[in-house]
Amino acid sequence: MTMTDEPSNTPKRGSTRSSIRQAIRGDTKLMGSLGNQIQSISAKNDGKIVRLPADKIKRNPENPRKLPFTEAEIVGWRQAAAGLDDSTDIFSAVVNHVAELYEDDKLKQSKAIALVELAGSISEELLQPPVVYISSERGQQTEYTIHVGERRYLAMLMLGASDIPCILRSAPKDRYRINALAENIQRDELSFPEKIAAMDGICRIWSDAHDGQEMTAEEFSRTFKIVPRQARRYLLILRDRKVYKEIIEGKIVSQAAALERAGGDNQTETTDSPANNKSHPITNNLGRGRRRTKVTLGAVSKPEHARFIIQRLLGNDPDFVVDPDLDWSDIDAVQSTWDRVLKHLLAHARKQ
Repeated sequence: MTMTDEPSNTPKRGSTRSSIRQAIRGDTKLMGSLGNQIQSISAKNDGKIVRLPADKIKRNPENPRKLPFTEAEIVGWRQAAAGLDDSTDIFSAVVNHVAELYEDDKLKQSKAIALVELAGSISEELLQPPVVYISSERGQQTEYTIHVGERRYLAMLMLGASDIPCILRSAPKDRYRINALAENIQRDELSFPEKIAAMDGICRIWSDAHDGQEMTAEEFSRTFKIVPRQARRYLLILRDRKVYKEIIEGKIVSQAAALERAGGDNQTETTDSPANNKSHPITNNLGRGRRRTKVTLGAVSKPEHARFIIQRLLGNDPDFVVDPDLDWSDIDAVQSTWDRVLKHLLAHARKQ
């Protein structure tokens, strides 16, 4: 298999225990081998592959999918497992460590375990797709900000890397930057306040790139890949700065509640209101959309919500049994079950 070939299957973790232990302890030869292999497949990329000191790399504060761990925490996981004897699977030990460490926060626990598993994959394959960064110069110092690949960067830190192989690019154009941030919002399980804050930030970036123009409903719909009707709803919320402030403060936690508040007397605010600030990206340009032609029963993004709804919908339905061993933290498994529930209920509805 050449360097540019895709692996045909997932490697077996148990067969590389020695390499894994070396990687966890920060073996420089292993990381050097990793960097060399990345260099060998870089010819087809338009960016230059370089090795950057880890302490010169900064995580992107605009990334709504950023992980809730500091670099020091992640390095600490590796150090906590470094003293184990040779009979212990080192990655299993780290998984057990983070599972216990974040036992009271299931979301952080699942994110930590996923990051450890990613580090294991990097170590075993000795082949990590290049991490993409953008560079910025400040005075005499050059800093590098992650544009794509924060999880890969953190996984390599856990492996003990002191310098990181990455593709070095110039700062992306505004449209590319906006699209990347908008796609992150769609991919991640953000809370409503987090999503609103991220959308507001992207709207401001768009406005700055367009000489203070306002983002229309059509542009908002295209940017965030949502229907125009939904775009107008988000814009209605975003332009009401009193409602926006309450969302960010956690006083409003759902879109329905925000829409109920938006458009009332609180729009008379004068200090922050975009209606009185022509440079704000989200003022009164909401546009008009088409009438609905079908009913949409909504979207459920959190597994625990899906579990509650499924159980309430089915009750004691003898014709549908949910797998008792279903892992409710497995997004794909829950989605598959949810799809089957809807098909089951739709079949009953058509018989009525």
